[in-house]
Amino acid sequence: ANETDLPKCTPCGEGLSCPFSSSLETLKLGTAPLGEQYQPALRRGFYCTMDSPLVVFKCVEDSFCPGGVPEVCSGGRVGMICAECPTGMTWTGSECTACDPSTSSLWWCCVLLFFCALIGGYYIMNPKIDAIATARQTWGVSVGLAIMW
Repeated sequence: ANETDLPKCTPCGEGLSCPFSSSLETLKLGTAPLGEQYQPALRRGFYCTMDSPLVVFKCVEDSFCPGGVPEVCSGGRVGMICAECPTGMTWTGSECTACDPSTSSLWWCCVLLFFCALIGGYYIMNPKIDAIATARQTWGVSVGLAIMW
């Protein structure tokens, strides 16, 4: 397969299935004029782009890249080697789904609870005589501990 008008053979790399008489054009289109048996394709678990179909990458998991034509991912995944979900979506084990607003709220509640626990821990761990820090000082110590941890 080649990108010029002159016939020129190019070795078929790992992750590609290149039957006799296949070309880059038929790989990109997903159909071959001579029939399905002459159709070049990506193998399952591999990814390439339309711009560089002979530069093939191994996917993180075979199920992410179904093979066939270039730039095709399964489960709604996108990006190079089908490694991520679109913005605002998360991987649920089989497909990308929209993020639930309550999930981000839960994370912020956990962060707030963590800082409250740090402040409470400061007063519990120090005797009454030593615990004379102002609220601002306590907040500063809590943030410092969280960053250093």
